[in-house]
Amino acid sequence: MIFSHGEDWRTVRKNVQQKMLKPKAVAAYLPEHSIVADELWNHVMSLRNQEKEVDDLRPILDKYATECNYFYLLG
Repeated sequence: MIFSHGEDWRTVRKNVQQKMLKPKAVAAYLPEHSIVADELWNHVMSLRNQEKEVDDLRPILDKYATECNYFYLLG
């Protein structure tokens, strides 16, 4: 799907999306995502400055999104 374009991409995306939006399919990934989300939260809390702010959250969220995608792709 990553390297598909146009109608090929649309067909694959439609099939994957229909399966992934079913509650049972989503529920299968929740335990792993919960672990990753807890790790994200703890990491963000450790990076806060004295004003309880994080300077640049984007790279952290990019890593979180990547790790979540690995669970979908690699199981």
